[in-house]
Amino acid sequence: MLAVLDYCITAPGRLAVWLRWAMPTSRYFHDDEARDDPWWRWSLSGTFYAGLYGAADAGLFEGLWAHIALAFASR
Repeated sequence: MLAVLDYCITAPGRLAVWLRWAMPTSRYFHDDEARDDPWWRWSLSGTFYAGLYGAADAGLFEGLWAHIALAFASR
């Protein structure tokens, strides 16, 4: 159960770590040890969630929701 929870929480970090692993310009290009390091997954996931919280706190999503509501209200 904890492994599934860990996998779900760190999904954004896993994607970011995989992108760093796959990009030829990264210094972690095909570095399997860096790709499998849990510290990178958790730190990049934490950065993602902190950025998402900051964007929501700044009110960046209210305009987005208004546009979505307007687009679906006309149907």
